[in-house]
Amino acid sequence: MQLDSVDLTEMERIDPFCIPPWQQGIEAQILEGEEAQKWAEDSDELKVFVDASYRGHNAGVGVYHSARRSDNSVVEHREAVKIGKNAGYTSTHVELTAIQAALELISAIWSPDTIARFGNKARDLTYVIVSDSQSAIRAVSRPSRQSGQAVIRLIINTTMEIKRRGGPHIRLQWVPAHAMVVGDEIADELAKQAIEGTLDPIPGLTLSAALKKTLMHTEDKLEKPVDIDTALPGKHTKSIYDLQTYKRAAVLCQLRTGKCRLNSYPAKIGATNSDRCTCRGRQPETVRHFVFECPLWKEERKTLQEVAGNRWGYLSFFLGGRSEQRLPSGELLDGKAESWKPNVDVVNQTIEYAMATGRLC
Repeated sequence: MQLDSVDLTEMERIDPFCIPPWQQGIEAQILEGEEAQKWAEDSDELKVFVDASYRGHNAGVGVYHSARRSDNSVVEHREAVKIGKNAGYTSTHVELTAIQAALELISAIWSPDTIARFGNKARDLTYVIVSDSQSAIRAVSRPSRQSGQAVIRLIINTTMEIKRRGGPHIRLQWVPAHAMVVGDEIADELAKQAIEGTLDPIPGLTLSAALKKTLMHTEDKLEKPVDIDTALPGKHTKSIYDLQTYKRAAVLCQLRTGKCRLNSYPAKIGATNSDRCTCRGRQPETVRHFVFECPLWKEERKTLQEVAGNRWGYLSFFLGGRSEQRLPSGELLDGKAESWKPNVDVVNQTIEYAMATGRLC
């Protein structure tokens, strides 16, 4: 094989270590088959069941969570998400993505506002993410020099952020596949429906009206800058991710949420001492600084500047979001929400730029 024929942008980078040696993975428990099944049926812990499905070049994840409220009614969450093409990635990658989807749900439920309202009660809770993938659970509980490091880091960082703000404890638990554990079977069916097209991927975080009202208010407020996207998560978000490979979608997700290796986020969660960029300006290394300002990436940024036109500096525009900013005439910069569509070409070029720098994953 000639090396010049290999597309290096699609190759996964594997570091000597996934997380710093002093940092721990997530608590996990893998019981024997029958014992694990009995735990799933008898335990009254708060569970979020996850599963993944992969067929050909399609991959999808399913997330299922139910909780009983004080009035004895049940709140259900069912999520089916098609995460895009999975060419070149293992089943464990997709299973890891399902775990991250569960964490995003828990993070949205226990937002800073909700935690403040309940005081220290959140710290006393444990949410158990239940998966039938032992390889994914082991990868997150004991990260090493392995494939899938970018997703593993995202999972651990999200867990640390939930803990930092006083949220519930997180544990991973294994159950055997197809053992008629109700939650696992539902998550499995959701994952299959996501790739088969028998269910439209759910863009929000819940189908329950009660839970939806809470989550719509808190969704993405913690990590997402105000100007990333004023359009509610929906078809436009799905359309962007559906066009991407797994790796490209992961890069875009990092840019949109800010949960990545740029120094501002590790510093925020206490993983590093400084949020400053290594460039001569020593500015905080935020997503905005990385995309528009950092002098270390002048060459890589040239093509991105060419496609930007007069929208240079509008972070929302580059990440597929809609801005509420207005022109001097008073008209909305991006027009009315109902007729607006993301500029996919610019989003793709932003991803290309980020991958070319090698800074994210």
